[in-house]
Amino acid sequence: MPMSSAAFRFTRDGRESHSTMISATTDAMSVVLVWQALGAGRKHEVLDDSGEEFLVVRLNYPTEQAAQAMDDLEEQCDTHGVLREEVAGH
Repeated sequence: MPMSSAAFRFTRDGRESHSTMISATTDAMSVVLVWQALGAGRKHEVLDDSGEEFLVVRLNYPTEQAAQAMDDLEEQCDTHGVLREEVAGH
């Protein structure tokens, strides 16, 4: 099965976290884990979790799921109050 991947830097969008005292990286991991569970063959690799302000993750998904994978990611980011920006070169 052909696979695609993209790396993203996740940060909090400025709204309050759904739980108190949770870091932006915890919110971002929630996004990634739910996203992964929503589609067969989806995987993630943490590239940088060195701080509490952001998380960089490579998302791997079947190429045939590309549109749905990005739609699911957008929905989960919105649900969890997380922003994402694609990171080139990872």
